[in-house]
This record gives sequence, structure tokens and C-alpha cells, in this order.
Amino acid sequence: SYDVGEDGMLYDVSPDGNLLAYALEEPDIILFDVLTQQETQRIAQPGYTQQVAFSPDGKNIGANSNQEWMVTLWDAASGEEIKRLTGFETAAPIYSFKFGSDGKTILWIARGTIQPMDIESGTLGPEINHEDFISCSALSPDGNLLATGAVGTVEDEFMPIVSIWDAHSGERLAVFPNADYYSSLNFSPDGSLLAAGSMNSILFFDMSSMQPAGDIQSEVESVNDVQFSPDGSQLLSAGTLGIVQLWQIAK
Repeated sequence: SYDVGEDGMLYDVSPDGNLLAYALEEPDIILFDVLTQQETQRIAQPGYTQQVAFSPDGKNIGANSNQEWMVTLWDAASGEEIKRLTGFETAAPIYSFKFGSDGKTILWIARGTIQPMDIESGTLGPEINHEDFISCSALSPDGNLLATGAVGTVEDEFMPIVSIWDAHSGERLAVFPNADYYSSLNFSPDGSLLAAGSMNSILFFDMSSMQPAGDIQSEVESVNDVQFSPDGSQLLSAGTLGIVQLWQIAK
């Protein structure tokens, strides 16, 4: 264990589980090696840090602050700044971001708006708007499909839905309504399957046919997160009461 004090805030863990990104009262981002129990980097961030996330390969970290609409990318090994991403605009007072699973994209998210951005060029993709707050999102490994969970109108009824969008054009390709809210989304490594956590269920959707592909019923009250294994043969789910379950995915 490592005591960071009562004011410490943990932001993210690197994909290999070796580094923690956290902050104290000051805006600096601290990277801590859990194996050596040593601080490896202290990165000065302007303003109060709102969010820190590791890139999918763990080589970079992204961070935003409360001072301006910007995501700064840093090299996790050297602590050197790589670039600053700007251009996303919305009337919402708060925003967040996440790395796409392709490692080439970040997703800007603010209430009911989500917009992909190419990291290399800084070019913004289509602005995709929803009727209500976005509860979860995921980008396919090839960067072509964007999945979002929100509440929307289906046949004049306001209900939880997962929408599949063309990430390049912003066209909605499919809608999957559900009785319960969607809490998490994750694409399989080959992009063929989308898993969605919703209350005590995990639902699957086939991306080639754009049709439901079965579901799993869990004993937890709420599935909060779902993640595929690197080879796509298993799915890990985390739920209430601290329960983590490992599922075998049928071929």
C-alpha cells in the first residue's frame, strides 16, 4: 500500500497495472510505480486537474484542467509535453474526454454531445448530439464505429438506448432500446461484437448484422463496467458489492 494522504485523488491506472496517476491538493499530476513504490514523474498541469487518462498502449497520458477547453498529452516515461488538443466547443459548463481504443482518437464528451478528434492532426470529426446525457461510450478498434448510451425517443417513447454511429460521417446506423439504463460499453478486440452493461444484464450486439446477439444475466444489482480480454475470448464485468466476474464468450 501507499499512503498519498487524505487529499489524494486517483485518476487512472496504466493498462499494464504498473503505474498510478494521481494528484494531491496542488495541480501537479503524479505518476507512481506500484512495483518499485517510487514516484516516477511529477507533471505540472495549469489549473485544477479534472481528469487524467492513460492511452491504450500506456505510453502517454492525457489531462484536462478547469482553466480552458484543452487536453494536454504527456509522455508517461519522460514527463515531456507532446501536444495540446483544442477546438471542441459546447455550451455545457463541464466536459470530459477519453481515448478511443484505436489509440489514434480522443472523444470529447459534454452532457449530450460527443465528438471524435484525430490526435495526430487535431481534426475534429462530426458533432453527435443526443436528447439527454451520454452515460457511456466506446469507439471500435478500427475507429470506424462509435457506440453511445443515452436516453432517446423510440416510437414516441423516451427510453434508454444504445446508438451505433459512423464515426466519420456522424450517421446513426442502429438503435438498440432497453428497459434499463446502459452503464458501460466495450467493443471486442476485432470490433465484431459490442458488449453493454445494463443493471444486472450484459447485452451483446453483432456489428456486422447490427442485431442483438444474446445476453448474460448477472446476480449483481448493477453491472458498472465491461472489458473484453485481449483475444476476445473472455469478458470481465465489475458490478455492485465489489463483485468481479469472468465470462467465457462463445465463438
